[in-house]
Order: sequence, then C-alpha cells, then structure tokens
Amino acid sequence: MITQERAKELFNYDPKTGLLTWRVNRSRRARVGEIAGTVTPKGYRRVGVDGQDYMVTHVIHVWMTGVWPPETIDHEDLDPSNDRWLNLRPATTSQQNMNQGIRRDNTFGHKGVHWHKASGKWSVEIQVNGERIHLGLFDRNKLTEAVACYERHARLYHGRFARADVE
Repeated sequence: MITQERAKELFNYDPKTGLLTWRVNRSRRARVGEIAGTVTPKGYRRVGVDGQDYMVTHVIHVWMTGVWPPETIDHEDLDPSNDRWLNLRPATTSQQNMNQGIRRDNTFGHKGVHWHKASGKWSVEIQVNGERIHLGLFDRNKLTEAVACYERHARLYHGRFARADVE
C-alpha cells in the first residue's frame, strides 16, 4: 500500500478543490500539475502507483492522515468527482450503502417506499446491518406519511449516513 511519504512525493493535493495532481513527471500522460488518475465508468478516479492501482480517494486519505482508510471512503454528497476533503469520510461498506440515492429502478421517487400490490398499500422497508426491516403499510393516500416513516427510521438507524429522497 502507498505510504503518506510516497503519496506526498508523487502528488499535490488541494483539500479545498479536491484535486490530486502530479508533483513529478511520470510519463507523457502524467505530467507535473496534471490531475492524477483516470475516471472510471461510475465517475470515480483511479491512479496507478508503482504497479498498484488505487482509488484516488484512498490516496487522498493517506496523503491527509498518514493512515490507510479502514474500509472505504464515502462521498457525502454522492458526487464521485467531488474529492474535497470535507466531502470525504471513512466508511464501512454498510455505511456507504446507507448513503445511496434513489435506485434507478425506483418508479415512485422515494427511497425505502414501494407499492405493495397484494395489499394495495405503500410498503416501507429499511436495510440495517444487511437485514431488511419492514416498517409498515400505508394506505394509498398516505404516501407522505410512508416517506416520513422511512426518513425517521433512516435517521435513527443510519445516523449521519442517512439519505432519504435524493434524485
């Protein structure tokens, strides 16, 4: 794993802009002052160092703290291109999953709420420690209450990683 010493030898990092740039020339494609790494299909940056591939967020964490992140790094605002220090936080995979926006296949526009065809009601569920918890059924005209139920429980179970309706 890359050390803080090696990271600071190779890169400059600006916590306010979130840009990790090359401090030394590495190749024709990696020149001093250029943004380090390449963008993945999901919008995250990866960079190669000494034959090893790293997430840029992990390199930034090492650069700033001197330690490797315990599991992963979460973008609080869900923007994978926003590597500003105040937007990055160490997280477990479970915490990172809590901070997910609304899934693409969600046709109702509200996280944790779906239409339960058999009962003809809104069903509210939340994931906690890998377990799905059923929070209740709400009448057709009670969508607002169903959404509020999810949001209350998200704050309770997910704490600072809680994310409700995000588009």
